[in-house]
Amino acid sequence: MGLPTHIGIIGDGKMGLDIFNYLRSLRLKISLVCFNEAHAASVRKTYEKKQKRALKYGLVDMDTYKFNIDNSHIGYDYGLLESCHIIIESISEDLQAKKSLFAELFNIIPSDCVLCSNSSSLPTEDLLSDEGRGRPIYGLHFFFPVAYKQFVELNLPMVYEEEHKLRLVGFIHLINKQTILLEGSFRFLANKLFLKLQAECCRLHVQEGLSFQIIDSWVKKYIMPAGVFEFMDQVGIDVMLRSIKAYGVNMKLDQTLMVMKGLLGALTEEEKLGVKNDQGFYSYEKGRILMSDKTAETGLTSTQQNRLFSCYLNPIHEVVEKEVMAKDVLVQLVTDYTMNDQDPFDLSNHLQFSYDPSENVF
Repeated sequence: MGLPTHIGIIGDGKMGLDIFNYLRSLRLKISLVCFNEAHAASVRKTYEKKQKRALKYGLVDMDTYKFNIDNSHIGYDYGLLESCHIIIESISEDLQAKKSLFAELFNIIPSDCVLCSNSSSLPTEDLLSDEGRGRPIYGLHFFFPVAYKQFVELNLPMVYEEEHKLRLVGFIHLINKQTILLEGSFRFLANKLFLKLQAECCRLHVQEGLSFQIIDSWVKKYIMPAGVFEFMDQVGIDVMLRSIKAYGVNMKLDQTLMVMKGLLGALTEEEKLGVKNDQGFYSYEKGRILMSDKTAETGLTSTQQNRLFSCYLNPIHEVVEKEVMAKDVLVQLVTDYTMNDQDPFDLSNHLQFSYDPSENVF
């Protein structure tokens, strides 16, 4: 089969709409299935309004405008997906909801359609109900914001079809992204690479009394523009908690993650879920963080800093040592993910860091 031209997306949350908006700019036929009729009507109205505005101000010509209107189908009925070559599920990170969704799809979607999940943590085998046994689901993990991220993770199930893999690799190339092909415990690699760093930041807060702000200030100075706690607030505290529970199953991080799970669990019980409800590690107003007035805090000790550097760098070196991917590709992935141009191996050389196999996480 040739390259796919009709793509289905299920889910009109932040990620689903971001994938839709990116793909529909590439002259593909896109079918978006929303949560319900009201959501579909709202998304459709907004989309058509933007297309008319783009035409009015000369951002698109009439041919492009007609193509976009005629080939972007927005509704709430799975029937929109019947002729799709690839379907990407992008609903909330809820195992039972995803299982129910795929169980319904198996009854109406042709067998030659490749089914994918944009899940950031759930192995696709877990998404199969009894009805779907024998039909693979693939992990097609986009990163937010899609337009500015270079990579897409293709997380292969334990049993898959080579033709499906090739179709998905071709699709990722078609949409001007690079494929990170992952199997086994290395699935969801980009997120897993930073788990140990995130866990150590949580430990420093709980066990050594450092504030979220002072830890994030250090992380932003040396590793990535968004601090660890700011990042988790953006993702969602409840989503982070579900994710690390899923990741920990196949990683050597059980004890390391205990403090982090406790911290995230306590916030979830208090319904402090991050930016989406204005309370998490930080407080927010209209999506903007409200920082405290504390200015008298001391910085991290050299021991604390060295531990954070180790938690950041050791998993990166482990991936190279285990030959999961080429070093230059890994550098691109890390810098793309962190939005920081700092090559982690240059940082390792500067710090005279030595890889320690006893610290392995995979």
